[in-house]
Amino acid sequence: MRISPFPIAIAWAACLAAQPLTISSGRIAGKDLGDVQEWLGIPYAAPPVGQLRWAPPEAPAPWQDVRAMDHYGNICMQPKLTAIKEPTPMSEDCLTLNVWAPKGARKDAVMVWIHGGAFIEGSGALEAYNGAKLARMGVVVVTVNYRLGTFGFFAHPDLHGETNFGLRDQIAALRWVRQNIAAFGGDPENVTIFGESAGGESVDYLMISPAARGLFAHAIAESGGADAQPETVGNLEKEGVRLAQEWQANDLAAMRALPAETIQRTPGRGAGQVGPVVDGKIVPESIVDGFSAGKQAPVPFLLHVTPDQVLANAAALGDKLRQYYGDDREKAARELFTDALFLAPARYLAARMEKVKQPAYLYFFSYLIEHHRPQTPGVPHAGEIPFVFGNIPALLRPIVTPADRQFADKVSAAWVEFAKTGNPNGAGLPEWPAYTASGDRLLEWGSPIAVRQHFHAERLDAVTAAMLRRAK
Repeated sequence: MRISPFPIAIAWAACLAAQPLTISSGRIAGKDLGDVQEWLGIPYAAPPVGQLRWAPPEAPAPWQDVRAMDHYGNICMQPKLTAIKEPTPMSEDCLTLNVWAPKGARKDAVMVWIHGGAFIEGSGALEAYNGAKLARMGVVVVTVNYRLGTFGFFAHPDLHGETNFGLRDQIAALRWVRQNIAAFGGDPENVTIFGESAGGESVDYLMISPAARGLFAHAIAESGGADAQPETVGNLEKEGVRLAQEWQANDLAAMRALPAETIQRTPGRGAGQVGPVVDGKIVPESIVDGFSAGKQAPVPFLLHVTPDQVLANAAALGDKLRQYYGDDREKAARELFTDALFLAPARYLAARMEKVKQPAYLYFFSYLIEHHRPQTPGVPHAGEIPFVFGNIPALLRPIVTPADRQFADKVSAAWVEFAKTGNPNGAGLPEWPAYTASGDRLLEWGSPIAVRQHFHAERLDAVTAAMLRRAK
């Protein structure tokens, strides 16, 4: 007797669908992956279109039926030459997040990932950020989209000082997590924010933002840096006036009526020039000033850099450059860029955590997979992300060794331990001392993993002094 395939297909689909649950907007259903459940593309805010373009995020409209959250939401508007390769549609309607939770989670620690991309590109939908492997270690993982470029960081006199919309989106997502994450088995009182590059810088800004206070219990900033002199709203408004003239838009209503593609095509500020600005509200002052005054969130803080960021101007320290960095100009440029933009600021912020009586854990990530060591000068920017999430890129899987995988397991385990307890030390993990200015000890995640004291201290002191002088 021939058996119809349809009942089998229906049964298979049923086993893949997670049981519906209720959040503030309505009922949703995700995917059952066995030991992990997954929900993709959940709206945490209303689409920022029409009157909500360049406006603070608002709550999403509720729905009645069960909505299937089984595919990523749109990526936010960004350049076409983006690092994202996944075939995900791009739209202003992009304020969604994704959740991975262990099967049977009950008040598990929560990790909220803020993606990088220089505040002009990126998405929580990148496969590198898939949270399933971290979830299998006993945490609920959330990845977030937020407005980028001119859509996220725009100011104009007609907006009366309102800006930092991308950062406001991140805060709205954290409020959504606080309100809804218990439905997924997460603990709203034990939320860790973590991010890399622009995401790490976002973490630094959230640490000093009054609007984010109380929304997270721990923070991890990977290659975040700390701009001692961020732009002001006034300067950004001048840029907004120039853009409005180029768009031939006479008022805010006309600007909000423009097609998103028109705005995206108009050259604005580029990579390294886009991001949060001091507005007196969401960002009351620079990161350096906020930490120096002890106004940062009183939560355990973990900070990081990789050693081989990108090339930069090697003249910043004048005649001391050769003394600190040697005669190899290319190597000196890379190391100076890393020090000036990432390591020196991270070290400075870590030392300031003593003001709020909370521990800071500083680290330097220098591990290269064994296959790459003979020909690669150093770990590239964002090179730690595959180890944190445990997602080895497909191109590397054939050459990754058991030692590489064991190292990745330790990195993921330390991050998860920090998310659970606020301390990255635990059974089977390397000793990681809390950072103090007097002790000046960090953990080098390299081969071998080792505690380093006074790591490049003399040159970092010089770079920090230069950074503080420029801030005056």
